[in-house]
Amino acid sequence: MQGKKKEKCYHWDVGDKESINKFQEMLDSEITKYLDNIGATLDEIMKATKIRYKPNAVDKHSDVYNIEFVPSGTGDDDIDALFLFSSLVTDELKLCNMPFSGTLEEHREALKQQLVLEEKLILIKQAIDRSEIGKAAALLLIKQAIPCIMHSENRVGEKILAMLLSIGANLYQQRRAASNINDFIAQVESIASTVILGTEWRPKQWRVPTKENSQEIASVSLTNS
Repeated sequence: MQGKKKEKCYHWDVGDKESINKFQEMLDSEITKYLDNIGATLDEIMKATKIRYKPNAVDKHSDVYNIEFVPSGTGDDDIDALFLFSSLVTDELKLCNMPFSGTLEEHREALKQQLVLEEKLILIKQAIDRSEIGKAAALLLIKQAIPCIMHSENRVGEKILAMLLSIGANLYQQRRAASNINDFIAQVESIASTVILGTEWRPKQWRVPTKENSQEIASVSLTNS
């Protein structure tokens, strides 16, 4: 990738040694703190735990093993599920060497914070444990995720052009009852080569990108690399 000193092209080195070392130091510090507080390793806790932190799960309110569980009614089945959930939460607090006095909602909130921490540690650990190629893809700072404005604009322009050509080809076939788009392609290439990019005396050789069957518009690429 291009260097960081470019003023108008925001390219960054991703997965560089400095970023990787920063994540490793963060993980080591958090893991040490976790071990001191819990008295067990993260792997040991993950093998024994039953309740999960899945805030985006569709069934999070009905799954008794999700920390977001909420009974939907007051029937016998709902009461049994609530008792099971309360028991699971208490067991989890004991497993993590956390106080388990107070209300169920207080237990839930305390355990949720613990599960969020464990989720963060797992994600960082997974990223660091990957191969060197994996690190380069996984470890980056937020500011490094900002796309190159110039190249982003180019890709958007290519997409718009491909969509216009595709729509034009479809309309051409519909309005002229044509069985193929050969004439459409020839007319577009002529206009692009002799009017937009060149002249009749000095025409360019631009071609409409098509797929293998030559009857479907393909992705447009205007790059010269």
